[in-house]
Amino acid sequence: MAKKMDNQIVELLGENLLIDELLRAGLEVAYPARDKGIDLIVYKDKGKFLSRPIQLKSASDKSFSIDKKYKKIPKLLVVFVWGVGNYGKQDFYSMTYGDIEKVCKKWWKKKRQVKKRYSTSNPSKDLLNHIKPYRMSSEKWKKII
Repeated sequence: MAKKMDNQIVELLGENLLIDELLRAGLEVAYPARDKGIDLIVYKDKGKFLSRPIQLKSASDKSFSIDKKYKKIPKLLVVFVWGVGNYGKQDFYSMTYGDIEKVCKKWWKKKRQVKKRYSTSNPSKDLLNHIKPYRMSSEKWKKII
């Protein structure tokens, strides 16, 4: 049985897996000097400079979370990397805060607004179906900006 990875290792591996995906799609990546809700900046500079901030959520299995503090960051992409540590079998999902709110409203059905923070390490099949359109592929990464 494999030893469970600590959260810092999962974060570091998830970040590197995401960077690999973005670079393969022909995009560039930068690190902000301080973490104020932005983990990475993805950009392209061919002819016109375009960029998007990224908040990264890495997990060795599946985990979905939202925090209202991210709503205030313009153009923020929340990127979920699932399957960290399971080489070659990672899933990537990219959503804006607005996308996450829409998913949560459909998924929670009875609740009309997102709480301050929500997190689950065991997403239901219903939630997984709602986020399926946000699963990333090589072609989708190229259009992320």
